[in-house]
Amino acid sequence: AIAGRVGVPLTLDDFDFQSRGIPTIVNLMPAGEYLMEEFYYAGGLPVVLKTLLAANKIHPNTMTVTGRTTAENVSEAKNYNVKVIRPIDNPLTDQPHVAVLRGNIAPNGAVLKLSAASKHLQQHSAKCVVFDNIDDYKL
Repeated sequence: AIAGRVGVPLTLDDFDFQSRGIPTIVNLMPAGEYLMEEFYYAGGLPVVLKTLLAANKIHPNTMTVTGRTTAENVSEAKNYNVKVIRPIDNPLTDQPHVAVLRGNIAPNGAVLKLSAASKHLQQHSAKCVVFDNIDDYKL
């Protein structure tokens, strides 16, 4: 929404491309074990950014609203709980946190939060009931 307001063309394909190769390193519920409070006390987002920077997954010299680069902003971040914010070489999963889905049910695409989807829901085959309005559904 913000990108659209400032005229930056951002598509689902951009999210799909950018998320590939980024493992899930934050161990938060519902997919993980810990609460947001524990994420905060482990070091929070600055630790995640510093971890991704060290793995060359994000650009270190991106200027932020603080007037400093991303790397400068997180240089002092410390991980106080590696069970909550895991190292990049020991992720919660090797898969990214989100996936872009496409198909006849979502021709314009849809975003799935993989870490919150049960494994048995990530592949599914079934008959589909299609109706044009609620009256057709009632039949």
